Amino acid sequence: FSMPGMSGLDLLDAVKAEYDDLPVLVMSGDGSKCDKSRLDRAAAFLAKPFVIDEMLKIINDCLRK
Repeated sequence: FSMPGMSGLDLLDAVKAEYDDLPVLVMSGDGSKCDKSRLDRAAAFLAKPFVIDEMLKIINDCLRK
């Protein structure tokens, strides 16, 4: 499924425009379609399917900062 109205990268851009210091974790079912240069602003990128422990580690790392 895709988000209606905008892509995940568009959402990333919108969030970072308002809250540049907020860490954003991007997840995608098709990482090959992601514009890697736009992902530079994300705290991390996870391709689906992902390992839950990996996601939890990234979230915990972001919360510690």
